[in-house]
Amino acid sequence: MKLLKKISTVLAAALIFTQSVFSAERVSDQRQKFISYALKFQGTKYVFGGETPDGFDCSGFVDYVSNHGLGIQLPRQASAIYKKVKKISKEEREPGDLMFFKNNMNSEKITHVGI
Repeated sequence: MKLLKKISTVLAAALIFTQSVFSAERVSDQRQKFISYALKFQGTKYVFGGETPDGFDCSGFVDYVSNHGLGIQLPRQASAIYKKVKKISKEEREPGDLMFFKNNMNSEKITHVGI
């Protein structure tokens, strides 16, 4: 449970950082719309398997925001989303990009996604 709280805290901090550091001039309209829509759910509780504003898990949150905020349907699991999206270099990252994580460094399986 501590890990889930840390993930929620990190995600919330990342969203706050994105909102405060990047102005609309530096972020495309579509990215700004995506980020702004995601911020509406700040403080929503973590629920394993959650995919609604009543409670989200990581991929449920990303899928919901993509679908309802931009009309883009994504797969439901972080590993499936990872397989579908274009990979970019560290230097190409912009606010609103998805970031993927592995909970086990000895595994190649993606287990977490965030904005």
